[in-house]
Amino acid sequence: MIENFSLDALNKSASSFNTEKLNWVNQQYLVSESLEKIVELVKSRLDRLELAYDSSLDFSTIVDLYRQRASTINELVDSILYCFQDFADYDQKAAQKVLKQEALEPLRQLHHQLSGLENWDAQSIHAVVEAITEALGVGMGKVGQPLRVAVTGGSFSPPIDQTVELLGKERSISRIERAIDYISANTVP
Repeated sequence: MIENFSLDALNKSASSFNTEKLNWVNQQYLVSESLEKIVELVKSRLDRLELAYDSSLDFSTIVDLYRQRASTINELVDSILYCFQDFADYDQKAAQKVLKQEALEPLRQLHHQLSGLENWDAQSIHAVVEAITEALGVGMGKVGQPLRVAVTGGSFSPPIDQTVELLGKERSISRIERAIDYISANTVP
């Protein structure tokens, strides 16, 4: 060890711990490691949190959609909890910004059209969202963002059509109904 180590490169300044760099390195690991290993780490974390989950869920797709958006396994798990359990409350900032009176009509139309959708896939869901934006003459954010907050509880998710597909029809429709009720109860027309 003495032969391979030298004190010549050391300086007198104090060492520092860079958490930003650590998070970056960790995020690179999440992206480069095999999907199967990351899925196992996510399941292990869910087990430690004592969260029951349906083993028939497509964990690989869920984790793959989120792993590039997270820096740690804990952050990854926190961002996908809405896939495994209903959330008690909406993210306060997201609800105040998005779940307002003007979101009511887009959500009602989404509820109606998605309820009648036969093919529950991202492409069909995207077509419904686009049709509603055109019919209402608004931008994608005026329809997609209320939908995102309604189904995830927050303002952060992968593309909304993929997110809604992953959640499934019944859970998505139920959460849209909940958002409509929330807006109706919390806004003055």
